[in-house]
Amino acid sequence: MSTEPITLTDPAAPDADWDTVRERILATLVAEAAPGWTDHNAADPGITLAEAAAFTLADLHHRIATTGLADWPLAWSAWEPQGQRHWEHTLPAGDPARLAALATALAATADDLEPLVRACASRGEALALVGSAPWATLVPTAVRPPLVDVLRGAMVREVAQHRADTVADVLDEAIERSGSTATRAAQDALAVDLLGHDLPLWVTERAALVRRERRRRVREAAAALAARSRAATTSVERAEVVTLLTDDGLSADEALIASALAPIPADLVPEDLEERDGTSRIWPPHGIQALTCEPVTDLDYARRARTHSGVRRAWAVPGRLDGVAWHGLVTPSAADLSVGDPAAAWAIDPDAAAVTLVVEAERRPRDVPTFLREVLRVAIGTECGSPFPPWRDDLDDEQPHRVIGDEVGAALLADVEVQVRATLVIGAGSDGARVVQAAADALEAFFTDGRTGVTGLDGEVASVTAPPLVDGPWPPAPQPAGGWVPGDPIRVSEVVEVLAGCRDVLGIRDVHLRLADGGAWTTAADGELAIPAGTVPVRVGNCFTVDISRSGGCGDA
Repeated sequence: MSTEPITLTDPAAPDADWDTVRERILATLVAEAAPGWTDHNAADPGITLAEAAAFTLADLHHRIATTGLADWPLAWSAWEPQGQRHWEHTLPAGDPARLAALATALAATADDLEPLVRACASRGEALALVGSAPWATLVPTAVRPPLVDVLRGAMVREVAQHRADTVADVLDEAIERSGSTATRAAQDALAVDLLGHDLPLWVTERAALVRRERRRRVREAAAALAARSRAATTSVERAEVVTLLTDDGLSADEALIASALAPIPADLVPEDLEERDGTSRIWPPHGIQALTCEPVTDLDYARRARTHSGVRRAWAVPGRLDGVAWHGLVTPSAADLSVGDPAAAWAIDPDAAAVTLVVEAERRPRDVPTFLREVLRVAIGTECGSPFPPWRDDLDDEQPHRVIGDEVGAALLADVEVQVRATLVIGAGSDGARVVQAAADALEAFFTDGRTGVTGLDGEVASVTAPPLVDGPWPPAPQPAGGWVPGDPIRVSEVVEVLAGCRDVLGIRDVHLRLADGGAWTTAADGELAIPAGTVPVRVGNCFTVDISRSGGCGDA
């Protein structure tokens, strides 16, 4: 009886099937996480948990591969130019300040300005109107084009609903006049001209209606051949499907993707559905993209963030901190929000089920939110810059587009001031002032350099030089050695060890720590001082007293 594992694909490194993932998990546990663990039998609870984790990944891949979304694979046409992804118009996505200015301008002008803009004969005339008195003082120059789009939008959507039959008939006439050999762009341009006799809309708006009708036909054609697309298991059969889809009016890109409905389409590799930088051309991704995808971990996010030219160090820490959230918007304070405000979903919350990339910049950025958004784009992709994509009508502030699976934000590394109180026992001949200064310098160096040889929150150890079992497709970016791990508590025993290592110090008594901005001193039972997530300690003041030993020995400490 064969025990060879079953796999849907023959994955190329660094991708792997379930059995290989399991072996990698066990190898990592034995070599690094639990070197003292010796029972690797199937009945051991640790083996069971490791296999459950590997199975969960395989199950997720299977579920993505078998999704039955009605609009797949044309739900997100990422191969189209940005302005063409929505049939009507595109708002300034990814720019919260500009969107806020647009909302303010609309609130001040919409009621009176909308009928005037609707009466304009062209877009140029409408822009000239908005740029004239009294509207020019209420509408900033940068938001005049999207404001015109919004004021005309309701009318265009109304025409699209009530005159859909007219648009369809005109497009049929344009196709018949120009002939089947004409390009789709030429057919659509003729349809726009013909619509000018029936619909009193601008040229760009008529083009939007034609584009909307084209999209409807593309989905119908793809749905009609869906069964045949799924059944195409050979190169010849898939080529026939592509030909039929093209004959039905689909573009080359649309036909390629619509023919990829099979779980493993013939002669199709993940790269055919992705851009050169690895971003998917469709959403959700096709199953073969998921089946050949390694899991993304906190360590991966931190590594990718460190590839940004302005980042020196980066860690992935739990919670949602003061910075920008996963969609690039600034994280507000929950206390400043009113009840029901959708911004509460991305407010600062150290206990949130989220991950924050805490980054140390090479130099203090002038515009912190913009810098953090750039880091997020490097670490997780372009979605953080377009949380409300204009080609999705069903997404708003309460339901923005979200990167699949994880909620990853970014924050700048911050300092937290710490005070230390202790009694230093020294000999009768020692210089008390010099010993106190040496102790203060030693503590400052300890906070600056951090612990050595200790695994940080990102799972990396400076002293380990062996390459990881699996390296990602992104450039390597190891964490520089040294430095305090953000949010790591300060253990009292470590402070005692640092102070005791100073020259002429015979002993330490009554060591307590606290945050300089207030709070109680630690007690003997505390053992450590907690510091806020995303911060590292800096020394700003010490309360050292000196006790001179009568005997000169450590017994007085």
